[in-house]
Amino acid sequence: ETEARRPVMLPAGRLARRVLRRARPVGRRGACRLSAPRRAEEVSGFSKAATTYLDAFYNPSGAAEIAAETAWPAGESDDDIVRQVVEQLQKKDGESSMEVKLRGSVLESTDARRLATVRAPVGPQGRPSEREFSVVMPSKQDVLDMLEARPELPADYELREKWFEPLEKFYNTYLDQRTTHVAMNAAWHQSPISASKAAWTEIAALMAQSLRSSKAALESSRTNFRFNIDMAGKVKDALVMPPSNFAMLGIKDIFHMWCNGYRVIAVVQPHFYPHFQHVQEQAIEAGIPEDMLEVFPGITPDADPEVLHEILRRAARLQFTGSSNMFGALVKKAIDMGNTDMEYAGEVSGLNKFTVEGVDVNRASVREALAWAITANNGELCTSTSYVEADPSAFDSVKSGVEGVNFPTGLVEDPSTVIVKRSDKAPNVDVVVDQSVQLKEWWEKKALVGPANPDVRTSRSLGYCVYAPTIEEALEKTMPEYASCLYGAGCEAPDDAPQPRVGTTGAQVPQSVFGGMKTFTDAVGGDHDGVGSVQSNVYLAKSNSFSWRDNEEPSSEYELSDRVEMLFDFLEAEDQKAFLPVMTKTLDIMWGLAKEEPGPVYYGQPMSNSPDGARTKMISLRALKQTRLQPVLTTAGSELPADVIKFAIMREMSPFVNSPVHMHILTPFVSGGLRQVVDPLKSFLRVAPKLGWTVHEHADWAALVKHFEGDDGFPPYLLALPGKRKHIAPDLLKTVAGRMGYVYEALESDPLHLFRQVTTTQAWSAAVDDEREAAARSKLRELWIKHGLKHGEEGYSSPVPGRSIKPGKKANDDFGNFDMDM
Repeated sequence: ETEARRPVMLPAGRLARRVLRRARPVGRRGACRLSAPRRAEEVSGFSKAATTYLDAFYNPSGAAEIAAETAWPAGESDDDIVRQVVEQLQKKDGESSMEVKLRGSVLESTDARRLATVRAPVGPQGRPSEREFSVVMPSKQDVLDMLEARPELPADYELREKWFEPLEKFYNTYLDQRTTHVAMNAAWHQSPISASKAAWTEIAALMAQSLRSSKAALESSRTNFRFNIDMAGKVKDALVMPPSNFAMLGIKDIFHMWCNGYRVIAVVQPHFYPHFQHVQEQAIEAGIPEDMLEVFPGITPDADPEVLHEILRRAARLQFTGSSNMFGALVKKAIDMGNTDMEYAGEVSGLNKFTVEGVDVNRASVREALAWAITANNGELCTSTSYVEADPSAFDSVKSGVEGVNFPTGLVEDPSTVIVKRSDKAPNVDVVVDQSVQLKEWWEKKALVGPANPDVRTSRSLGYCVYAPTIEEALEKTMPEYASCLYGAGCEAPDDAPQPRVGTTGAQVPQSVFGGMKTFTDAVGGDHDGVGSVQSNVYLAKSNSFSWRDNEEPSSEYELSDRVEMLFDFLEAEDQKAFLPVMTKTLDIMWGLAKEEPGPVYYGQPMSNSPDGARTKMISLRALKQTRLQPVLTTAGSELPADVIKFAIMREMSPFVNSPVHMHILTPFVSGGLRQVVDPLKSFLRVAPKLGWTVHEHADWAALVKHFEGDDGFPPYLLALPGKRKHIAPDLLKTVAGRMGYVYEALESDPLHLFRQVTTTQAWSAAVDDEREAAARSKLRELWIKHGLKHGEEGYSSPVPGRSIKPGKKANDDFGNFDMDM
């Protein structure tokens, strides 16, 4: 006997959902009885396991532990850092070269191997550079030999927990040697000590997330049997290329790839080689096999380009941070060389915008926030502001106000330095008011101020900031935008009072995320989920195959709308049966994260007008969004791949607001110009507009390529069905890569990986003082419910909707008789 619960009534126009009775097995396997209706607090076994897994690194408890574990010790003296910075910069007696090892052996100088000269960027106390030495770069044959030789893994490598013992030791060594990493980063990159400490903290937090994600998945494999680590990179090579402006990011990329089982080949700029040689030594001391990390200098005009080309020809994955042009060129080169299967992920440069609306540009917090957004790291941050959007009457005030701000500029070994004085950089900030100047990413302390301009899209940005009269207005103004990180600041405080300050940068991990918004901004390239995002970390785990657990434990059951039931009817019976549990478990993950709340306070830039140097309070909400995947049918005719239907079902069932879908088909034409499309594809093309999809028909591959050569404002992410990349026209692959997009070969069948594929993360952050903290939290929650969730307040506060009506076998094969009045 069961009793149906009262329906949960949603506003008109939304799909009504209700929680119904469900059957739950009890006793011996296979014996069932009808249970009492599920209460709101009851959750499925898979959902409980997913929550436990996410608690380790993403949910508030795990994030708080990571933040405490990776925080720089309060009050610690910088004396040791200063000493080591000077040691790195000063000339060393007898030093003429630095060893480079490949496969554990030192490379000797030969005619076949080129040399690179490494010079310290400056000498101690700002004197001319005095430290200089050479490094041997491997030849093409050296690299070929390396690629042919597989890593000699320990005998207990298959005992997966053994692999993470040396990784954890490496991570702990990184924490213990914090002053060395900070000093090497500051010296060789000419980064202020304070900025290098912040960089160390971010890298530590990201490594902690990767390690905790892997260990939590491994623990799940022994306890609730729901998840396991994903060693997809086992006996494969990952090419890691750190950026010129934040080389330490390469360390977290190396570690992340290790957690996935890859052997890492790190090709670095020569002047960063000393730091990465130190990383390599730490790895060996931690017990990581020598050939699991190969490091050598190679990003230099002196290098043999064939060396990098051979790696691109063989690498299974490219993990890149830096210039979008270089990233696209590397991927296209790999495709030209026949490596169409290479996965590639890039966090690339962005054109970032700062909007000042309805407030005085001469206000202290506005002037200083703009100046910092333009000048931080000498304008070389990937989040440096390039465009300031203001009222035309305020252009000159913006210029004079920002150029009048002076941050402490000095030597790299001075802990008080905020901007390092560099001979290769302009000495002062430059705000351009001449509207005839072409906007670009300056990579300098420079920005263009102009009016609101729809052509300056935040789909090209990593960061976007708004200053408005109130924090509520500022956050509301950011909502239609596409940048990975949105920042809002109000101007409620009196002119002479301490004022919160933020710019187009400031998000901190693990309290926030950075560089996400895959498919929304071309400042993220390829299969990259950003740093600190839930998608990036579930990349390291996988769901175990469906087994007896699904019959022994409670499972969620989601009611299907008439529209979704109709979509299920396009699937064969066996596809229906296989997909239903995948859908249900993926929805369990989604609904668990739909209850997102603004996170804990973390501290950002110093407040303006603060007599004691108090820092701005930052509050972030990690907003999940549906990705902008575009199904592409790569075969013409009547074939309707099941993955197209599954993708449509997941969009309809997701709690997150839908994003536009563009579907592409190659349509054969017969004489007379009539298209030759038959069922079931013909019927689905009638259904697609009802789902809100736009269908594009292309006569051939050339027409499809031409379509994607155009710029609609977003990088193209294609779900190419059916087939492999090697069966797709190379020109299409290169066009997509050149626009920072990606081609997926199939819809994932693993719930964790499917969740990662169809969602992305955007960070919404508020900069506040004590008085506005509560208002900011309330506004962030309100905006999440309004702009993030498909069913608004009802979807946020109600229990997860009820059971699925499991679709049965197809009633008939006549695809022309669907009720189209959906």
